[in-house]
Amino acid sequence: MTTFVWIVAVERYGPVGIANNGLDIPSPIGERALSLARSIAERDPLAHIVLSYSLPTTPSYNEQIEQLSGRISQTGATQQELQNALLELEGDGTLLIYWVGHGIMVSNERMLLCADSRDLSNLRAIDVDSLLTRLRSDVFPRCQIGFFDACAQVVQASEVLRFEGPGDIPTEQYFYFSAAAAEVVAASTSTSGFSGSVIDLLIDSQREFPPQPAPLFAELQRRLDQSPLSTRAFLLQRTTGSGDMWDYLGGERENVSRSFARAARCSLREFDYLRSAIANSVVDNQRLCDALRHNSMDALLNELNQVGSQTPRVHGQVLHDAWQRLQLARELESLCQRIGLSWSDWQELCQQIVAIDNLDALSSDSLASLLVGLLDQMNLERGLDSCIRLLALAARRARSKVPANARDFEAQARGMAQLAPRWDGAVASLPRMDGPVFLLLGLQYAEATKVLSLAGSWLYQDDEIDPSWQVSSNAERLIEQINELIQIAKIKYRRQLIVELLAPNDLLCSPRELFELVDNELGTSTWLEAQCALVLRWHDRMKGPPRFQPGNWLQQSEIKLNYVATNPDLDIDWPNELQRGHIVGLPFPGPSLVEPNRNRSSFFGALLKGDPWMCWPRIEPSEPSKFKQKVREFIQHHGVSQATRPYILAEALRQERSNDQDPVLCSLWLFIDDPSRNPYGWNFTETTQRTIS
Repeated sequence: MTTFVWIVAVERYGPVGIANNGLDIPSPIGERALSLARSIAERDPLAHIVLSYSLPTTPSYNEQIEQLSGRISQTGATQQELQNALLELEGDGTLLIYWVGHGIMVSNERMLLCADSRDLSNLRAIDVDSLLTRLRSDVFPRCQIGFFDACAQVVQASEVLRFEGPGDIPTEQYFYFSAAAAEVVAASTSTSGFSGSVIDLLIDSQREFPPQPAPLFAELQRRLDQSPLSTRAFLLQRTTGSGDMWDYLGGERENVSRSFARAARCSLREFDYLRSAIANSVVDNQRLCDALRHNSMDALLNELNQVGSQTPRVHGQVLHDAWQRLQLARELESLCQRIGLSWSDWQELCQQIVAIDNLDALSSDSLASLLVGLLDQMNLERGLDSCIRLLALAARRARSKVPANARDFEAQARGMAQLAPRWDGAVASLPRMDGPVFLLLGLQYAEATKVLSLAGSWLYQDDEIDPSWQVSSNAERLIEQINELIQIAKIKYRRQLIVELLAPNDLLCSPRELFELVDNELGTSTWLEAQCALVLRWHDRMKGPPRFQPGNWLQQSEIKLNYVATNPDLDIDWPNELQRGHIVGLPFPGPSLVEPNRNRSSFFGALLKGDPWMCWPRIEPSEPSKFKQKVREFIQHHGVSQATRPYILAEALRQERSNDQDPVLCSLWLFIDDPSRNPYGWNFTETTQRTIS
């Protein structure tokens, strides 16, 4: 019995030698595929390995390919070359497939892009379900395990290869299809994600090879469930021995519904949406399926409307409204498929709308079901507004990928009859497109163990929290954790980034050394404060304990906003000075881990007054008067007409630190503690019940 292994890695698309930025994957996804091929060849010398790839011609890849065993059969990854590669997988034994590259998710169809796809208008793909059907013929191994890690696009493929064949030979087929957000995961080398988890299990020397599929899938599911949310695939579908029934473990009732949905040529969520609008006693699954399959929904609705009994008419009206929403969603889906965003993009943007509009979490398996989930609100106009906001965010994201497509998409969307009258009003509540991104990093200090660590991280666009930011770091040192999250945020959001360090009491005057990243291998020392705009915030007060006077903070912040309205130029106010400024300056440092009692009473006494904008030095100034004058000149110079954007000083301070010449500015801590960005929910307005004896 032979182990057949087919490894496919498509990182570069289009003709050789021509840059294809619209489709090429910007991360070295091929490295893991090559590593897997080498590991299996070393572990099982008798395994028949076929490696199909399309990778950039870089020195690193060239060297890795040259080092591959001569027993590994190498092919290209065009549609025809991949079809030919199947001929090398025929025989008895076990078939193992690992495929990484772009994919397509449309109306619950799974497709894999081939290397000869030129651009979004000329896509060549292979239909996954038909591939599994082809593999269920008598020439292929009876036990098959596969993993498709495809950052799925929501587009229409112009040329799809669908394999023919009855697929009637009993075959154990265990497959995962992951529509993953590879870009964020690739930025984090300390987290494995879907592909990393798969490969770790396949090359584990303690596990048998080829692996038994059921135990392998059970262990993989356990690892995926325990992995950080940021590294998980947005959509994981799997067959478990069935071959043609994805999500087979969903239960018997769901599988029955899935069969009707497939017959109706729609996704499960779309079918369930219409079914939930009516009672089965009025229209059963088969009747609804027939109406969808034969485009006779209007006839069904007319029939229900003409029934004498009130109950069928009411259900008919509800079904009519649901059908209207689904039709609009499908019309929008057709438009959205032209913009070139991945399925994970749409899922992430939808999460943002759910947070902005305070909606319940949505469960969707197609773009149409995602759109109808937003449209399906008690108030139709509110549903339209949510949908418009999603489309506007999609256009923004697409501008960084294919600007021309984004412009056409937005023009067509806002020109639709149902959306046009509400477009401008709906998008007005979105975060500004050119606004900054705030990365909040909660710091904590364990007094008993003297260990510094991250308590959590949150990301805001303007004052709106981004629920799709679910990133964590497995790095050992605090500075490495902070740097990793900063780099991921810079990759994911290519806008101005402000890092807000949520510091506990004794970290509000942290030493410079705490933020210096030393790399012994490279021989470098990177000062993060010179690489990124950083500001301090008071973590303990943000959590809301009354002893930290959060009410003073909220009140003073409101006063500050009113003052800003009539005083647009930033200025500073030092204690015992008559001049009134936006920023309260302290000419002395506060306590630190090394000096916990340094100016403690004076420092926290000033903070408890609640001023949201402050600054102070790291170390005691040798000449306080010169220190105050230098800081005032800095703020007045960079703060002209910037009173509504005090964080502009953080970027100016970063530039000064990058020169590392001015000791005053290099030691200055900027404290911008804006209550509008607070991930901790607390409420002191609720009545407290007390027992009086």
